[in-house]
Amino acid sequence: MSNTWVLSNIFLWVIVLVQSLVIFFLAKYVVEFLNRFRLVKYNIEDIGIKPGEKAPFFRTKDTQGNLVKLTNNNGRATLLCFVSDSCDSCITLLKDFHLLVDRFNGRVKVITVIKTTANENLLPSATYASTVVKTDELFFSYNIQKTPTLVLIDNDFSVLAVEIVTDVQLAYEMLEQKLELPLYA
Repeated sequence: MSNTWVLSNIFLWVIVLVQSLVIFFLAKYVVEFLNRFRLVKYNIEDIGIKPGEKAPFFRTKDTQGNLVKLTNNNGRATLLCFVSDSCDSCITLLKDFHLLVDRFNGRVKVITVIKTTANENLLPSATYASTVVKTDELFFSYNIQKTPTLVLIDNDFSVLAVEIVTDVQLAYEMLEQKLELPLYA
């Protein structure tokens, strides 16, 4: 009878520990989720990265296996282009994206960010135009909800612009305006 009592007691403690771990991780995820929102005059507002804020630093590998860091911009501005394979505007933007990269080459470091679930067919056009990073972490840390979204970061790591851009011409105009560069240099 005492062996049964000891085994049931051990089993009970194992269940209590497992439930405690589940509750801990559930609470952690709920807190992370709720921290993405704030209450502003009776409205709930999504907290996204805004111009003037410091950009979240990142360190990840690109699709070629090279280390990519925000701090490796060599004194240039950095343009993060967040795209999705389920977005027709993203696919259209990427087809002409090499024109943007060629136009601002040397003045802007371009990084294309694709979700890890993206179709491999999206990679060839993106790879030609820029460094391609396939990660969900950047979507989360920059709080990107819609694609295609461009995030322009200056050489001091401050966000200059966060815009949904559907074609290369709009991206040209954004870069020209925010970086005060001539459109057709």
